[in-house]
Amino acid sequence: MAKKKPAKLAVNANNNYVKSNFLIGAKYSATLLENKLMALSLAKASDSVLDDKTGNIVVSLTQSEIKKRLGITNRGFYTQLEQVASEMTGRTIGVNDEINHYFDYIAVVIRAKYEQGEFKITYNADLKDYIINIKNKFTNLNLDIMMQFNSVYSFRLYELLKSYAFKTDTITFGLAELKIALGIVNANLDSVKSVLNRSELPDYEKAVAKSPEKRYESYGEFNRSVLQVAVKEINETTDINVKYEPIKKGRGGKVVGITFTLESVPLPIKEELVSSTDELTFIEDLQDLFDEKLKISDLRAIAREGRYNYDYIVEKYEILKSSNTNIDNIVGWMIKALKEDYKAPISSGIKRKKEVNHQYTLFEKFQESGTDYDAIEDMLLDN
Repeated sequence: MAKKKPAKLAVNANNNYVKSNFLIGAKYSATLLENKLMALSLAKASDSVLDDKTGNIVVSLTQSEIKKRLGITNRGFYTQLEQVASEMTGRTIGVNDEINHYFDYIAVVIRAKYEQGEFKITYNADLKDYIINIKNKFTNLNLDIMMQFNSVYSFRLYELLKSYAFKTDTITFGLAELKIALGIVNANLDSVKSVLNRSELPDYEKAVAKSPEKRYESYGEFNRSVLQVAVKEINETTDINVKYEPIKKGRGGKVVGITFTLESVPLPIKEELVSSTDELTFIEDLQDLFDEKLKISDLRAIAREGRYNYDYIVEKYEILKSSNTNIDNIVGWMIKALKEDYKAPISSGIKRKKEVNHQYTLFEKFQESGTDYDAIEDMLLDN
């Protein structure tokens, strides 16, 4: 089975966060800096404060963490941050579901304030269930991955593809809809918005045609400047490998859509996590995952072969569980499956055993569950 070389980026499990598919699927146009700043704020949503009067969600970011994560220099910090704040607060986003005949457009950030080294983003109270009370329809993302993108189209395409990754490994978008989803066509322009809001089943091609902004109009230009650049960056630095094919229609072979094919790949983890409490937390989660009673040393071997990517390990374990063959050496099978990236048959119909939001923090998991920390640490050292 063909394998992809491990991505160059080392991922820190502490940087995992979730983003609502409502926000991922929203139609909006934003700069790479704004997208990254929103990602950083969503990763800190668990530390947000609710305004007593309005119920709005206030997320605070320090100057130092913004500079470190977004790579903004001292000279350009204030100017760039002010520009992003202006853009964020003037934006509405929209989503629609053609199958269920549903659409919704809403102002997301209602205030962005910087004072005394602290940047406060105030999210609309109506988005509470999409920011801090997310119970379903969300996507697991990682800040290390999201912060390293150099193209806004890579950032947006990766989010979109990841939001479908657990449902299918083949995703098709209409070309016009994809341009709007990636922000190439600004859905907030009045001419575009009027078309999108006119019907429960928006005519994306008409909306694109109505836009006064003309960018990447031909498929050739769109392919060279957007798709090729984004897919190359995603494949080189993330946990998925992407291939795509144009969908053509009519005698002239006009491209009307794009089909993406996804393959998950493990990412290396930062070395310091292997010797930290995070490994103990991770192994405890694997104990909960496996129905079989496995030794700590075996769980650690599985964790390391899976590059501490919980979702990747779950994927292989589900393949094992769906198999009709009796497997005597479960540990050996899992390690080989992770190493060679086994794939489930399309007809298997397997589902995830459980949904887990893995946002590892030191000691937190052990404090909540009452796990004997010293005992697990002793076992790790012994093995």
